[in-house]
Amino acid sequence: TGQTFVSPVPVLFVNELHYDNAGGDTGEGVEVAGTAGLDLSAYKIVFYNGSNSEFYNTVNLSGTLPDQDNGFGTAFFPIAGLQNGAPDGVALATTEDTLIQFLSYEGSFTAIGGVADGVTSEDIGVAETSSTSVGFSLQLTGEGTAYADFTWSGPIANTYDLINTGQSFGGGNNGGGGDTTGTGGV
Repeated sequence: TGQTFVSPVPVLFVNELHYDNAGGDTGEGVEVAGTAGLDLSAYKIVFYNGSNSEFYNTVNLSGTLPDQDNGFGTAFFPIAGLQNGAPDGVALATTEDTLIQFLSYEGSFTAIGGVADGVTSEDIGVAETSSTSVGFSLQLTGEGTAYADFTWSGPIANTYDLINTGQSFGGGNNGGGGDTTGTGGV
C-alpha cells in the first residue's frame, strides 16, 4: 500500500542520581532511561558546579538501552567526585551539543559555558545529605513514557541498571524494584 513506518523520536532522560552519603561518598553516578535499543554513544552528561555555574566534568555515554519494561530500559553510569549540592547540576545532551535536560539538586542556577550555557536548571526538589544511607539514591517514580510523567523521590535504596522502585513505563508489567523477568514480580 506504499505506507512507510516512521519510528518514533527516541526518548532519553535522567532517571536516577546519587551524589552524597554518610562517610566518604560511594557509588555516585547517574542513571538514564529511555527507548529500548537506543545507542547511548550519541549522548553525554555534563556536570555543573552551582557555586560558579560552570561545568566541571563531561562523561560520554556508551552501550545500548535494554528492553526492561514495555520498550524502555535503563543504564547507570558510575561517576566518582560528583559535587554535593547547594546547588549543583547535570545536563544531558547529545554529543553534538543539543541539550536534552538540565537538572539540579539543592537549588537552581543558570549555567555559564558548555552545553547548558545560559539555561536555568530545573531543581528536582529532593536531595541527599552527609547522613544519607550508603546504597541510597534519588529516583523517578510513577508511570509513563516521558520524563514529565514521573516524580522525583528519595533518598531510597538504589536500583542501578533496573527500573526504579515504584516506576513503570507505559503500563508495563513491573513498577517495583526492577523485576526484569517479564513476570511482573509474580
